[in-house]
Amino acid sequence: YLINQSNVLEVFQNIGSGLDGFKLEDFKNKKILLGKSNENSLLVAEYAIGMMMYLTKNFNEYLIQVNKNSIIKKLPTNILTKKKIGIIGYGSIGKNIVKLLKGFNNIFYVKTNFNKKKDTLDIKYKSFNYILKNSEIIFICVPLTDKTTNLINNSNYRNISNNAVIINLSRSEIFQFSALKKLIVNKDVKISFDSNYKNYTDLKKFNVILKNNNKSLFFTPYIAALDDYASYPMNLIIENLIYFSNNRKLKYSINYQKGY
Repeated sequence: YLINQSNVLEVFQNIGSGLDGFKLEDFKNKKILLGKSNENSLLVAEYAIGMMMYLTKNFNEYLIQVNKNSIIKKLPTNILTKKKIGIIGYGSIGKNIVKLLKGFNNIFYVKTNFNKKKDTLDIKYKSFNYILKNSEIIFICVPLTDKTTNLINNSNYRNISNNAVIINLSRSEIFQFSALKKLIVNKDVKISFDSNYKNYTDLKKFNVILKNNNKSLFFTPYIAALDDYASYPMNLIIENLIYFSNNRKLKYSINYQKGY
């Protein structure tokens, strides 16, 4: 509404980097700059590692038993050291995850769009399918675009190893619904979502899956990017707008050709 009503709007500053609800073609046609902020990437990375520890150490099973006031059954947990960890989407969030997990002596299999990246001792640049097949823990950190919608689908879900832990930091539409169902039924995986849906139809579909698979799927109410004050950090947003006022261009903006 704001875009259609205004002929003088130069900048629309988004609070984060997600593009749900934005019609990029409208911004492009009206030559409106769309600002973004990756300031919450460290918060999201911390959230992702917290969920990884929660699921890997089987805290969910113990908490369920305690909440039900039952006899606690001793369950095995997994060590976090020397894990094979896949990072699909190696932007600000992916880099922060690697940085925060360095002390665990892990090997990181990374998928990035940039070519000619050289492997290091602990970071190996691999294909998407290689990461699915060989990772014990997978972090999905890609933006939702036409290319990444249904990224995990009926053609490739079988590649995911049994007992894998998947932390999805992208929108829920990264998973094809039918593939998600098969993945849960056919493999002993645990999948975490910070629940954010593109539309209400998807919300209802995921709720049906969630009710039937409460030990495989874990949803949090879109809290990954919140700080100590339950708000979004604003420093980079302010910096971006000041930069525009001085230079007539944004320091952090959406690339309309790439779609993110």
